[in-house]
This record gives sequence, structure tokens and C-alpha cells, in this order.
Amino acid sequence: MEKIVSDVIKIIKGSKNEIEMEKVLWTFLLNTVIAMIALAFERINDELFASLKAEGYKVQRKDARTIQGIFGPLTYERRLVKKEGEKAFYPLDRHLGFERYRRYTPYLEFCVVKLAARSVYRVVEESIKILSPVIISHQKVAMLVRDAGRRYSKYEETMLTVDAKSDGELVKPDTLYIEGDGLYISRVNGKDPSLESKEPEEKPRKKEYNELHRIQLDVGVEQEGNGKRHRLVDRREFVDTDLAKVQMQLERFLESYYNLQKTIVICNSDNGPGYVISSFERMAGECGQFEFFVDPYHVNQKVKTRLSFAPKGLQNDVLRVLRQFLIGRRWMLSLIHISEPTRPRLI
Repeated sequence: MEKIVSDVIKIIKGSKNEIEMEKVLWTFLLNTVIAMIALAFERINDELFASLKAEGYKVQRKDARTIQGIFGPLTYERRLVKKEGEKAFYPLDRHLGFERYRRYTPYLEFCVVKLAARSVYRVVEESIKILSPVIISHQKVAMLVRDAGRRYSKYEETMLTVDAKSDGELVKPDTLYIEGDGLYISRVNGKDPSLESKEPEEKPRKKEYNELHRIQLDVGVEQEGNGKRHRLVDRREFVDTDLAKVQMQLERFLESYYNLQKTIVICNSDNGPGYVISSFERMAGECGQFEFFVDPYHVNQKVKTRLSFAPKGLQNDVLRVLRQFLIGRRWMLSLIHISEPTRPRLI
């Protein structure tokens, strides 16, 4: 550690300006972290083989592998082992969850897909190049998006098993928040539009979409340290291209992790297909109190869409009256909550 600190001081003192200083520090620290991870992998590899050797496995050979993670490209060496009558495999790769022929770590792939849900693939490629030492093409980004649902779904299924609790250990939060929405990723004739030629065509190309369904839950918000930043408490995400599978995963997680008998469950969505009140009621199951609402943005969009034929002034009047109605209704509901238990629906 002392050597690392000395090298950092040397970089700071030897830099011509603050931009160069931070750039060189960033590269140095990333290389240091990668070297430490490679050393850790080597030790884990030795430990795994020691236990396998006792079971009769023998080393076939040692092979190097390079995989790109959030810290950049990482090269490490691992053993290929084999037992008579069984297939050869790499214990370290299996332990780390690195599949054959994969060039990127699961977490890096997840980060790439999250970016791709909010931008076009070429912009994702450039953003990653600027903010990290990772090298990835926009074609690879498109491939990762197609594969994202399956891999993240597998991760959630693993976490469900890990987090499962007995009845006596179930968490009993005062409030549970659930939010659901679909992320559309546009494509043209099944292809990423950023990969398509910019030359004009005779026939217009039909747009298609990949949709990632996402449901998020948490139990509240807390302040981070003494600053103004806040974070969601016990936040969990469930993501897949199959909405029914996401809903099933959420239901299984709630059953195995929470006791909601006295919990207020508050749900929010855009009220689109699969994200209506009945869907959330089914996922929440038996709870102390259930609330469902559509956020103001989607309410405004729906009103403007349905009243697109009307003057803008009329649209604004409808929105104003609607807001006043909801404020009055929320005040009435607060009185009902104080007087007796109930399960009103705030839509």
C-alpha cells in the first residue's frame, strides 16, 4: 500500500495540469486494481485445484484468458482439469461464472445494456470508450442487448435462492414501493438502426422493437452521509424480455423475503399493457394496504393524446381540474386512513 501511495504522490507532483493528473491517476489505479484481481484469481485457482486434486482430477494444461470487465481488460491464467470418464473443464472459469467464448464479464454486459436502453448503440460505444478502458463495438452492444434478458433473469433466479428466508426471519417493512415499466429499444427490420446504411432506400423500412420489462422495489429512501444525495433502501430489480417471467420472479421474491400482512404497498406504473392495477394487486398479494397510482407525466401524456383534437387551452383546463380533484381526494383519503383500516385505490 505504501508503494501505491508513493506512486500516486509522484504522479500528482509530476503532472503538468489537473486534467493530465487525473487521466494518469485513473490509468494507474485501474492497472493496479487489475493486477490485484489477477493475483486474487491465481490464488483462488490454486485453492480450487487443491480440493479437486483430492477427488482425482489431473491438470491437462494451463491456458491464459483475457476478459473485459468494468475495470478494463484482465488477463489471467487458469488450469484445465480432467477426471477419468468426465469432460475437462476450467474450475476457475466455472467458479467465476465466466462462460466459454464470452469476452465480457456479466456485470459489464449489464451496464452496457442499461446504457443501450437509453441511447443508440453508437453513442453507447463512444460513451464507454470515453469513461472506461473497455473496448466494445456497437455491433457487440446490439448482441448484448439481445442476450441481456436471459442472463439477467438467471442472475435474479440465483439471488432469489440466496435471499430466501424462513417464516420467522421474513422482513416486515412499514411501506413497500413497487414500480414497473417497459424499456423499448428500437430496431429496423430486426437490425440495430445504428448499423444500417445511411443511403436512401426505395421502400421505407419497418421499425421493430426489443422490449425489456423491468420491475423495481424498495422500502424507502435514505440520505447518504451528510450530503444531499439519497439512495433507495433495499432496492431490487427484476428484468427480462418476458413480462410474465418478471412478474413471477417478483411474486416469488416477495413470498420468500417479506411478510406484508401489515405493510402499505404503493405501486406506480404508466398503466400500460401488463402494468395495470390488477397486475400489481396480484403480485403484492395479501398486504395491509394497497395503493396504485399513475405518475403525473403519463397522466399528462394520456390526457393530451385523448384530447389532441381539442384546443391546448382546454387540455390545460382538464389537467388543472384533474390535479385539484386528486389533491382533494388525497386529503379525504388521509382522513379515512386515520379513522379506520381500509384499502383505497389512488389512481
